[in-house]
Amino acid sequence: IVSRRMKEDTLYCLLHLWHDIDEQNRNRGDNMRIEICDRASIVNLASTPFEPDTALISIADYGDSFAELRYQPDALLRLVFNDLPISDDAAKAVQLHTMTDAQAEQIAAFYKRVCGKAKILICQCEYGESRSAAIAAAILEYASQNGKAVFASDVYCPNMSVYHKVLAALREMPG
Repeated sequence: IVSRRMKEDTLYCLLHLWHDIDEQNRNRGDNMRIEICDRASIVNLASTPFEPDTALISIADYGDSFAELRYQPDALLRLVFNDLPISDDAAKAVQLHTMTDAQAEQIAAFYKRVCGKAKILICQCEYGESRSAAIAAAILEYASQNGKAVFASDVYCPNMSVYHKVLAALREMPG
């Protein structure tokens, strides 16, 4: 995992997390690097062409626009849902514009479509701490049983509802 977060125009990366996961990925032949980033970082990153074979899951808040991308990655999934901790009450989720099961299924389908093709998967939300971290953690847990690396970091606070929905969708979806 690499964290891309802008703070006073400086890009911070959690290379120690990436190193641990990179070692595990190489051991099982998986070459996909997972990055977690915030809106400002993705806008900065997209000001020049993305590295080849890059996929992006971009999350925007309900009522806000998506991060402006001057250049597009090879694969892009854009979704809108808020970052609010709530119960599994589906009616309440719709009212608060939080992640739906259908959106979790879209993420799972996107991941399975780019897996084996993309070398980099970027998960991006407004602050790069909760929704994007939860998606990255769910994918890591599904792919390598290493989602705990995201939870162990002091930088992230993964949204547990997002994490559980995406992980369930990944496990239930064929492929």
